Amino acid sequence: SSRSLPTMRLRNSGVAPATFGCTYCHNDPTRTGTMKTAFGPFDSRFPGKSATLNSAYAQDQVRVAEVFFGTVGARRDDHSRFGQADTYRVTAAFLIAATCTKLKGTYGTGFKAPTLYQLYSEFGNRGLEPETSVGWDAGFEQSLAGGALALGLVYFQNRFKDLIDYDFGTNA
Repeated sequence: SSRSLPTMRLRNSGVAPATFGCTYCHNDPTRTGTMKTAFGPFDSRFPGKSATLNSAYAQDQVRVAEVFFGTVGARRDDHSRFGQADTYRVTAAFLIAATCTKLKGTYGTGFKAPTLYQLYSEFGNRGLEPETSVGWDAGFEQSLAGGALALGLVYFQNRFKDLIDYDFGTNA
């Protein structure tokens, strides 16, 4: 079962909204012994296996004089099998009004624990570790024809550690 608990949005001095929230997700395919799917019921393939993920997050936006825009966000995940992980994201954009040019960039981190299926199915790998990532991008947008068109260019890079992927050639 998965449940998102209430998300709160607050105004910080009327400048931009702040968001806070938390989620709870518990996967226990053996709770009833039989899983019901669109293809009919079947017995669980993962006896005695379960996982729980609790998360809390916060994000705030900043806007200064319609020239600078930014976002800062953070999240803490607490996974029953893989422990705690903290991730964050920072964004910034700067508008040069005289030329209608926007310079922008982001930097962030990520965390994804393997699912029970990825660990214990016939295609799974019990040795999987959580996937982590770091990514960033930088670019610009140029408004053209009085705002009717926009041209943009962005360079990005993502680096993954313990990437969780499926190889159709080996079915693993």
